[in-house]
Order: sequence, then C-alpha cells, then structure tokens
Amino acid sequence: MKLAGICLITENVPVLADFHSRALGVQAVGDDTHAELRIEGASMAIFSVEGMEGMAPHSTRGAGHGGVTIMFEVKDADTEYARLQACGRAS
Repeated sequence: MKLAGICLITENVPVLADFHSRALGVQAVGDDTHAELRIEGASMAIFSVEGMEGMAPHSTRGAGHGGVTIMFEVKDADTEYARLQACGRAS
C-alpha cells in the first residue's frame, strides 16, 4: 500500500490552499470548492465542507473540526519554521 495523498476539509478553501501553496512551493489548482496541490509522490486535496458532501454525502456529518498532523522531513527545522512563519497563518 502506498499513501497517495491527504485531504483537508475547510470552511475556506482559498485561504488554506494559498497557505499550503506558499509553504510547499507548489501551485494550488482549483476553485472555492476544491483545490489540489501536487507534491512529489503524493497530492494534497483541500475541499470545502459543501464540496466534500457533494462528492460523498454525509461524509462530514458529525465530524466537527479536529486536528491533523502532517509530517514533513526538513534539513533545518529552525530555518523552515521561520520561512513558514513568513507565509502567514492558515485559517
């Protein structure tokens, strides 16, 4: 089995897509309902709640807003932290 990607659900696709686009250095392609970022070996999809419900009815029912951890390997954590701080805050 190979991890193909991750999907984040949000109330504001453009803001989250913009943050991750700047953080990962890849272009987000999509609209206010769905955006996708292609990363080497995987992809990150970002859906609005409405978009996810349209694709998979009742999939977000009772889900609420939880936390998620996305792990990346970097050479210098302090430098990367400073770079991500400059990207702004994802909402």
